[in-house]
Amino acid sequence: MQIVKHIRWAVIASLVLCWTSYGALARPSIGKIPGSPASTHEMPKADENKNVPSVPPVAARAEEVFARDGTDVIEVQASINGVEGTFIIDTGASYISVKQSFADRAQLKIIDGLPITLTTANGVIDAYLVQVDEVRLRSLKGQNIQVAIQGNGDDGFDELIDGVIGMNFLSNFDITMDEKSLRLTSRPAE
Repeated sequence: MQIVKHIRWAVIASLVLCWTSYGALARPSIGKIPGSPASTHEMPKADENKNVPSVPPVAARAEEVFARDGTDVIEVQASINGVEGTFIIDTGASYISVKQSFADRAQLKIIDGLPITLTTANGVIDAYLVQVDEVRLRSLKGQNIQVAIQGNGDDGFDELIDGVIGMNFLSNFDITMDEKSLRLTSRPAE
């Protein structure tokens, strides 16, 4: 019975000690949160107080939002190897695909490509798959990406459109789409 009494008092004493310590630690910080109405205390900077740990900066995730105008077509400005063009974001396309006229401007050579056949909304077309150094869509970029150069004279695009941005680029990002916009967000580095 004597042991039980000692254990009970030890438990109570440790609870009181913990509660008192918690209260003593918690109370001085009340009203000292930067920006809070009751705060008049500024938090020390890492170099002012060696006990305050310095937190390394977190790399920001790049994000771009493209407005949808009520249609299923999202036109964007993008560049391939530094050459600007007008493209359509196409989540149904496997590859980035460009017209021959854009490939000529960007100095992409069919002779360097692998012949492939693409099935598009406008039918089956011949294309040549080439590797490009960089594809840039606003702040988002991809490197060493394959691009299909359409080999047919009939590109199936409006004359103002240079090609489509397909899933071989888009799948590198988190994609969120609703009736008003399409959002592409870079993934955190692993």
